[in-house]
Amino acid sequence: METNNSELDQWIATLEKKPEVKAFLNKVISEPEIIPILIEIIKINKGSVKFYCEKIIRMVSERKSSLVYPYFNDIAQLIESSNNFIKWGAIITLSNIVSEDVGSKFEDVYERYFSMFNSDSMITAGNAVRNAWKIVLIA
Repeated sequence: METNNSELDQWIATLEKKPEVKAFLNKVISEPEIIPILIEIIKINKGSVKFYCEKIIRMVSERKSSLVYPYFNDIAQLIESSNNFIKWGAIITLSNIVSEDVGSKFEDVYERYFSMFNSDSMITAGNAVRNAWKIVLIA
């Protein structure tokens, strides 16, 4: 789904108002075509809106992982984010959607994911370790 800059600006303006999380979460679950817009905002936004988007995607992955799985590669890229909050959310989201991995995409991410156990950041390592059980269960 291609989103032009004007549409992204409109979404960012809406999300800057921090819509009530539960209501917006339900909207995204009922309109999953919003997910790639949220991912794009995470990638381009310099402000705090990206954190709201990450939270919504993570919450969708906890409730309906199949809706987020089509964006597996995008989520996998986010575990390399220089922003730790985005990285930590992506670690959790990735572990939530791996149960949908019929295309064996996780094989390409396996080494990167498990190498985070040895991260210099205790929080990065902790998030990877704490969520690894979800991956181990499907292996």
